[in-house]
Formats: sequence, structure tokens, C-alpha cells
Amino acid sequence: MGKIWSHFKTITHHKFLVMQGCFRVGLYLQGICHDLSKYSPSEFWLSAKYYQGYRSPLNAEREDTGVSTVWLHHKGRNKHHYEYWMDSSLDPALKGILVPVPMPKRYIAEMGSPPARCMRGTNIRMAPPLPTLQRIRITGACIRRLLQRCSIILKCLPRREKRRPSAV
Repeated sequence: MGKIWSHFKTITHHKFLVMQGCFRVGLYLQGICHDLSKYSPSEFWLSAKYYQGYRSPLNAEREDTGVSTVWLHHKGRNKHHYEYWMDSSLDPALKGILVPVPMPKRYIAEMGSPPARCMRGTNIRMAPPLPTLQRIRITGACIRRLLQRCSIILKCLPRREKRRPSAV
């Protein structure tokens, strides 16, 4: 029961932080709906089973079974993951190759939300989306546009600075 509760608290806190980030840029519905699939039985129970508190349960599942079915389910249902926006090329020269398709700006903003990159109560720190996208070895105007949009939106997001208590 402890792993289930700990996993629930972790994903709920993550969802809350991303919701705050989305609200700051006017993405209210996206903030509310962010990562709801994490509460679905196919994602929640397996993630709770592999929950360790210091790293992603997706990696633990991958090590145990060779594939993360939770990740496959999650990325296919959440438009803020760039993997959602990959499709087979129609270009005969790139037959069978996955290429990026245009990703709407609102999902880039959701993906780049600073709170989206940390997990409560753990030392899990996710890489910012821009360097992650730059590591993908895909060429073409589409990925360049995606990187430019992501960079612009990340620069526009307000940074919260920790306030120190004022001396009285």
C-alpha cells in the first residue's frame, strides 16, 4: 500500500505543479487535464508496482521486461510529449522513417513548463525539452521550427524566484 500511496502523491504533485505553470501562461484547460492518463489503470498500477521513489518507474519496468508499456500508453495519449507528434514520412526518399509533424504551440508550452521537469520527494530531474529535442537525429525544417518555438516559449515563461523572508 505504501508504494501505491507514494506514487499517487508523486504524480498528483507533478500534475499540480504543471497546472500552475500552465495557468501562468493562460492554458487553463490543459493545466487541468495534464497527465490524466497517469491515473488510468493501465498506467497507474504498473507505475505503482515499479515505484522506487528515487527514479522513474518507467526505467524499472524497462529493465524488468525490456519495454515500458506504461510509457507507450502515456506518450500516445498526451500531446505535450514530442513523441506524440512523430509519424511515418510520406516522402518516398524517407520511406518508413519517423519524422516530426508540426506541434501546436500550446503543447510546446505545456512540455516546457519548468514544474514539469521535477518529481516530488525524489531526486528525479528530467532534462529540459530543448536539449532533449536537440539530441534527436532528425533533420528538416519541421524540427527546426519546433526547436525555435520551444526556445521562444521557454524564454517567455516567467521564472519564479524563491523569496527570502524579510527581516523585521
